Amino acid sequence: MKKFLFFVFLISFSMILVSCSIQTSEVNEVNSIDSSKGNDYIIDENNFFYITFVISSIPSETNENDDIYIMGNFNNWFPGDENYRMTKNSDDSYSLKVKVVPNKEIKYKYNLGTFNSIEKDFFGNERSNRIFIPRFNDDIVDDQIEAW
Repeated sequence: MKKFLFFVFLISFSMILVSCSIQTSEVNEVNSIDSSKGNDYIIDENNFFYITFVISSIPSETNENDDIYIMGNFNNWFPGDENYRMTKNSDDSYSLKVKVVPNKEIKYKYNLGTFNSIEKDFFGNERSNRIFIPRFNDDIVDDQIEAW
């Protein structure tokens, strides 16, 4: 009888261990997917926000024909990325609507299409990254560029 109880206990314990390891691997698999995207949920088309970046003021030395781009951690800091070229508006502002992950910090800068033309501060020094965290869909971010 003791051998039988021991055998039942051993099988039950093994089943518990196997079921725990299956649950753990499922959780880890989902977390590995999520962490590779930098989110804590699975991304689908309904989990994005659209943010409009607006440049309301540019330096006077900017040529009328210059294209202005936005670059950041959302496009691997690639200047001149045609997917992130700002549109010039009739009021001389520039704008671009970007699809982003909600509540994930966006770091970005503006440029004229090259690493040599990244925005600077008023004194001509390298500007620190701009930071924005999208909290609502259809947010508008209004920026001014001080110098190139």
